[in-house]
Amino acid sequence: MSPSEPPTLDPLTYHQILILKEILSTQPRLNDDTKENIAAVLDAYRSGELKAQRGKTTYGWKGKLMKEDPGPPGSARQREVLERWEREYGEGESWIRECMSLRILPFVLKKKAYFFHYGVG
Repeated sequence: MSPSEPPTLDPLTYHQILILKEILSTQPRLNDDTKENIAAVLDAYRSGELKAQRGKTTYGWKGKLMKEDPGPPGSARQREVLERWEREYGEGESWIRECMSLRILPFVLKKKAYFFHYGVG
């Protein structure tokens, strides 16, 4: 475990932090909204507000963790939710990320295959 991270993190949360830090350091074309959302998730993991759970999806908007699932891409529900978030928090991009299993993390980190990280908006 890195000395820069809280020593109380469980292994899955710690590995999610490693993945997010790797994304930030290796993806120079990330836009400011995505960076802001990643920073919010990192802060939530480190503070204990958010705990990594296999298969759980995290949603972000303008650097805020959102509890509401916006629905399937392109759906009327998604358009409605994203429009509401924009009215409430300002223009931005949603950020959706599923927690990955520890079994596949070494492969993902080695190959830098960030296929599971995407923005919709």
